[in-house]
Amino acid sequence: MSIVQPHQQTSFGPAGATAGVQQFGPVAEWYDALMADVPYDMWLDYLLSLWRRHGPDVKTPKDVLDVACGTGSMAFRFEEIGCTVVGVDISRAMIEVARERARARRSQCRFLVQDAAAMDVGGRQCDLAYSVFDSINYITDPSLLASAFDRIGAALRDGGLLIFDVNTPYALRNAFFDQQDLRAQSPVRYRWRSTYSETTRLCTVHMEFWVPDEPTDTPTFVEVHTQRAYGEDELVGMLMEAGFSDIRTYQAYTFDPCTDRTDRAFFVARS
Repeated sequence: MSIVQPHQQTSFGPAGATAGVQQFGPVAEWYDALMADVPYDMWLDYLLSLWRRHGPDVKTPKDVLDVACGTGSMAFRFEEIGCTVVGVDISRAMIEVARERARARRSQCRFLVQDAAAMDVGGRQCDLAYSVFDSINYITDPSLLASAFDRIGAALRDGGLLIFDVNTPYALRNAFFDQQDLRAQSPVRYRWRSTYSETTRLCTVHMEFWVPDEPTDTPTFVEVHTQRAYGEDELVGMLMEAGFSDIRTYQAYTFDPCTDRTDRAFFVARS
C-alpha cells in the first residue's frame, strides 16, 4: 500500500501462500481504495526495465503469470501492453474482486484461487512470472516458499524470468509497517502496529480498519497479517535449489546493489 513514499514503501501486498484466516478477508472489499495512491504505472515501468535488462531480446513478454495477484491491478496493466495474463492468489475474496473487475473491464485476464506453493496453471508456459508488493514475505514457511519457487519454475519457459520484491529484514525490524491514516476524508481509515521477533524472524501486524461513517472508537474490522524476513543469501540459495540461475538483486526501483539499509529489494532470476 502506497502510504509512505516509494523509497520507503511498505506495501499492503496481495496474499501469497500460508495466508491465515484474518489475512485478506474483509479488507478485500476495500483493498483498491486503500491502494489508490500506489504508483502502479511506475511499478510496471520498473518491472519492464528489469525484463528488458535481463530477459529475451523482446520489448515485452507475451505470456505472464502474476503470483499473488490480489485484485488484479498489475495484471490489467500487463494486459494493456499486449500480454496474456493469468493471476493466482490464495485469497478467494481477493480473486472474487479481481474477477468482478475483469468482467467490468471486459478483460481476458484469468484469475485462479491457488496457493503458490501448490500452484498448477495447467501446463501453461510463461515468459515472465512476477510477484509484487512484498507478497513473498507472506509465505512464512521457508519449505512452502521453496515449493512456490519450484512451481513458478515449472510454469516458466526455458530462459523465462521470475521477478519479485520483498520487504527486507531491515524494514521489518524497524517497524516500517507502523502506519495510520485516521483522517475523516480518507476512503478507509486504518491503524497498523507491528511486532517483530528476532527468534522466528516473523513480523506480525495488527491492522484496524474503519469504513466511511463508522466511529473511530471501535474498528469496523481487524486483520492480523504476518510476514517473514528473508535474507538475500537465503533467497538466492532457495532460487538456485529451484533451478534458477543468473540471479540478480537490486535496491527497489533502481539498478543499484542492496545495502544493509535497503528496505525493499527486487530479485530477478532466470529459469
